[in-house]
Amino acid sequence: MSGAAEIRPVQGSMTVCSFSIQSLRDGFSFTKLYVTSWIKAFIDRLYPYYDFTEDRPRNYSSRLKGQGRKAIVFGICEQQNMDGMGYTLNAMSKPLETLGYEIETKFPVTGYFDRGAISQDETILQSAYYGGQNLAKKLI
Repeated sequence: MSGAAEIRPVQGSMTVCSFSIQSLRDGFSFTKLYVTSWIKAFIDRLYPYYDFTEDRPRNYSSRLKGQGRKAIVFGICEQQNMDGMGYTLNAMSKPLETLGYEIETKFPVTGYFDRGAISQDETILQSAYYGGQNLAKKLI
């Protein structure tokens, strides 16, 4: 797998974002969502890329829509099945989609907890590498 990036976990890279969203109109409700601190910082800094209207409630649009942007969203959880992944992939995808990104692949990885464990799984590393290659081909 020549050219593959080295994957190293960052100590303290997990943060808890507690949401208490309930909306009968929209039909959703969830609490406690876990995302990496890097994606949380990324989401928090997206505000300048939106144009808001002056009416209430405010409507918005993205300054980045229509530019052919694409992304891969990765999620890792300790549990052995996708139920343990919860809202992670959707929570990371939605802000990107709202900005105008097309999510090419949602890449869930289940059954890993120990630090650096994924870096020992050649199958997952190859899948991530080829996913990145496919994304790069679509962007060229």
